[in-house]
Amino acid sequence: RLLRDHHSARWYFAEMAPVDDMTAFRAYYETARKCGGVRFGIYTKAFRVLEHAEMAPANFAVNMSLTNRLPNYEETRLAMDKGYQFFIYDDGTNPELAEYYHCPAQGKDGRTGVTCEQCGRCYTAKAGRVTCVDAH
Repeated sequence: RLLRDHHSARWYFAEMAPVDDMTAFRAYYETARKCGGVRFGIYTKAFRVLEHAEMAPANFAVNMSLTNRLPNYEETRLAMDKGYQFFIYDDGTNPELAEYYHCPAQGKDGRTGVTCEQCGRCYTAKAGRVTCVDAH
């Protein structure tokens, strides 16, 4: 379901169906194509579905979600081929993640004052880019 915030005139997805089949992806991609001036984004762990998806529209960021680990070769290849990026939950126990960019809207002790709108990283996909987050 697509919702519009009449105060900001922005459109948002709400109650998105689980992306466990191509029907959902096609519907989301088609909506993004019809609303070219609006940026969309989705977080998913459905990598097996993403392998068969077409290239996402330029205004649709696909964020491949991982937990406390870097992407493997196959996941990286998929991201580079399709223009997806990675968001990795970092619980602080994997020292490899410390050197990667961390979401500026979240700090280990809570919010930093930077808003998601100011940053925009979630909705501006860059193939293979890694962003770590300290909280879900």
